[in-house]
Amino acid sequence: MGIRFVHQYFFPDLSSVSQVISQIAFSLAEKGTDVSVICSRNRYDGVQGVSLPSTERVGGVDIYRCWGQSFGRGTIVGRILDMASFCILSVVRLMVCRRVDTFVFLTNPPFFPVLGSIVKRIRGGRFVYILMDIYPDILIRAGAVREGSVSARILRWIARASLRGADTVVVLGEDMRKVAIRSGASPEKIVTIRNWADPEMIHPVPNRVNRFRREWGFDGKFVVEYSGNLGVSHSFEDILAVAEELADHDEIRFLFIGGGVRYKAVEKTVSSKGLGNVGVK
Repeated sequence: MGIRFVHQYFFPDLSSVSQVISQIAFSLAEKGTDVSVICSRNRYDGVQGVSLPSTERVGGVDIYRCWGQSFGRGTIVGRILDMASFCILSVVRLMVCRRVDTFVFLTNPPFFPVLGSIVKRIRGGRFVYILMDIYPDILIRAGAVREGSVSARILRWIARASLRGADTVVVLGEDMRKVAIRSGASPEKIVTIRNWADPEMIHPVPNRVNRFRREWGFDGKFVVEYSGNLGVSHSFEDILAVAEELADHDEIRFLFIGGGVRYKAVEKTVSSKGLGNVGVK
């Protein structure tokens, strides 16, 4: 069976969703499945992957990389242009690449999977949609789109078309399953597959031998850590307010690890309020 993943980021990119689909792709290839990927030559952190070849085979996976704009994630306009160039070029690539039995879209770029239904009609094959984010709900919660507006209604129509056009919709949990059904997915098409971690790579170690604790001076401290994307839909005001309240408690530390459009806002708050108990990496 031939499976093709279509996503903006893939190995060697280290963003979270990229790592998930890279693990799936390499694992399937190891078991003898014919796996290919269409992705961007850009990286999630905005670095243009000029050294990455447009086509290569890694771990039994055929990787087809589309050139595109690389304005980075620092501005909304830059992100939109990066995503738009990938959407156009990846669809062109999908149309000219050899056919496969199944192709897999993920929710990045947002609303891009609606093209999965079109590709399915033109080229055949099964269309699998892995739902990592709920759009336009994220945009509405972030204040970027107003509920009930024309934009929100159009975006909900696009999201519904994507879900209805898929042969299978993969969700991360039962709450997301309910939202997917409410958004237009047929219950019988939905499969729940929760995200995971590699226990050989990520496992607990005693505090006394934790190198990270030692490097950051956290030995003997209670650490509250956030690790991941600091995106437009995330709110950090409450935890920063708690850190400010506990600034005099030397035994407690707060740590933010990641990147995103709100990274500098968190860094600025920590600096302006002189929060010595908060680290930003």
